Amino acid sequence: MIVIRLIALFLLAPEKKVIETKDVQSKIKEVMNELKVACSFALRASLSYSYIHQINSDSSKRKGEQTVGMIIVASRTVDIY
Repeated sequence: MIVIRLIALFLLAPEKKVIETKDVQSKIKEVMNELKVACSFALRASLSYSYIHQINSDSSKRKGEQTVGMIIVASRTVDIY
């Protein structure tokens, strides 16, 4: 039996840094490149939101964070080399 794990990460950033969308997008690309090396056989996807918003408005507002995108990784739990 093949078991697949799926991980979805919501990417949060401080409100004052979210304004620089180029910085956010370059950081997402950097993380995706690291995942490509670390998880070479995994299915990886990233999404950068076109506008900022809050996933959980109560906790995000208190922390001064905005959601800027998400990363999804799906992989088998056994090596497939």
